[in-house]
Amino acid sequence: MEKVEKRRNVRLPVTLTGQLSGGRLKARTVETRNLSLTGARLDLVPLESDVEGDCILTLFLPTDEMRCVSVRCRTNYSDGASCGLAFLSIDQHDFALLSDYLESEIDDPAVIRREIKQGHVPMMESWAVL
Repeated sequence: MEKVEKRRNVRLPVTLTGQLSGGRLKARTVETRNLSLTGARLDLVPLESDVEGDCILTLFLPTDEMRCVSVRCRTNYSDGASCGLAFLSIDQHDFALLSDYLESEIDDPAVIRREIKQGHVPMMESWAVL
């Protein structure tokens, strides 16, 4: 396992494929450079595309079944080749999938559980369609 970046939430150096959309951006393919319970750093594919404001990030988790999680985000920075996102809100079911995935990627899963217990997480919502 690569070095885990320490901040308020640990950032894991995992590479996941996903899509970012919102504002001027229409379903841009992205890859994570690092990921935490509260944000992500992304590479934009293709490069040279600025991302601004609020957006939706959908990440595809490498599990036995195809799983994806969607998160409402706000752009913290964008330099044309990459961007940093703060997670604003997430569906409760998607959060469970994301936290389980992160626990499987870290040497000490208790770190992730401790962050959840301390409330270092995005706002939980129910995005179920009735």
